[in-house]
Amino acid sequence: MFLVTNWLEYVISDFSQAELLGFKKAVMGIYGIEDESSVDWEKLYKFCGVHFQRSVERVKTNFNVVPNGRQGDFQKLVNVLLS
Repeated sequence: MFLVTNWLEYVISDFSQAELLGFKKAVMGIYGIEDESSVDWEKLYKFCGVHFQRSVERVKTNFNVVPNGRQGDFQKLVNVLLS
């Protein structure tokens, strides 16, 4: 397992998949890593709970995504995913 310890402890993002992919590509390029599975990405890359919860709130208020009156159910499902 490849360990990146010199220049970063971990990175926090705003829960963007594109940001995660860019981070992986950058680390792999800088360190010459060819096998993505050789890095413990979960240890290096954390998601910001505040930004994630803001995204949840934005989705909950979009009634095209979450029907009006179902926001509580949606939040419970999100909580299950996070636990």
